[in-house]
Amino acid sequence: MANEKFTQLPTVVTALMADIIAAVQGGVSSQETLQQVFTLFLANVILNNAGNPNGSVAGVVYQLCWDRTNSILYVCTTSGNAATAVWTVGGSFAFPLALASGGTSKALVAADGGIVYSDANSMEILAPTVTAGQMLRSGSSTAPAWSTATFPATTSINQLLYSSAANVVGGLATANSAVLSTSSTGVPAWSASMTNGQLLIGSTGATPVLATLTGAGGISIINTAGAITVSGSGSGYGWTEVTGTTQAMAVNNGYIANNAALVTLTLPATAAVGDTFIIQGKGAGLFRIAQNASQTINFGSSPTTTGVGGSITATNRYDSLEIICITANNDFAVLTGAQGILTVV
Repeated sequence: MANEKFTQLPTVVTALMADIIAAVQGGVSSQETLQQVFTLFLANVILNNAGNPNGSVAGVVYQLCWDRTNSILYVCTTSGNAATAVWTVGGSFAFPLALASGGTSKALVAADGGIVYSDANSMEILAPTVTAGQMLRSGSSTAPAWSTATFPATTSINQLLYSSAANVVGGLATANSAVLSTSSTGVPAWSASMTNGQLLIGSTGATPVLATLTGAGGISIINTAGAITVSGSGSGYGWTEVTGTTQAMAVNNGYIANNAALVTLTLPATAAVGDTFIIQGKGAGLFRIAQNASQTINFGSSPTTTGVGGSITATNRYDSLEIICITANNDFAVLTGAQGILTVV
């Protein structure tokens, strides 16, 4: 062994703390264990102390000292003895670590299938659910919770899905040849089966209803499958036989005055230019056309007195005339040649 070089010695596969190595101390060769070397290393590089090491532990620059009482790591920034060495806080390692230090701020216990979430100051674990298929639902600013999603168990052919209540999906069965509308409270529903020509007609504050158009005044309506035919017949006027003694006239209508006493027919207060009226006498009591305030009827060169005092009166039971509005609401004129001798007041 005396002539054997150190580099020729075999390499230890796995070192043990009890292994002996050669050392020279004070010019004298000696032996020491790896445990002695390790202890020396710890004493000079990292120390353990119960409390703040300042004023109590000697150190060299960059040496570390762990305060095991307060879980604080110190680093030596000024070498010195136990009285002069300066130890500076290197970082706090209180366990569990705070969120700001990358920790959880709380000692957690793992739960198989649990969900990690944060409350206002720490990480938390939501316990797992025992019900398979549940979904995680937000609790806004509180802890989340497991929730069972609600879906229609089954659906039928042509069924429509809609929210029948908050967070509830319901099915709406369809109806043959119907239209979808809502009630006054917004609940969807199908109408009855529609017949030829029916339309869905709105009804203020109520559910819309099915109805067909109705013809009047020379207008006829024919309802067929998928079509509505509107046509005019006769003069296009709606005719009213007046058997009483008074009648408020409507624009574009004809009136037959038939009473043993005088029948007074009054112009409407509102009329557009071009609106017309036809008056035909029949009863022995004759007829009179009365006016509203500011209205005048021009009979050729003979205008009536403006206002409620003006009128045109028949002198024969079968007298007739047609009147047209020439200035909205106020001025009217006899359109076609009057039949009979009429009295203009």
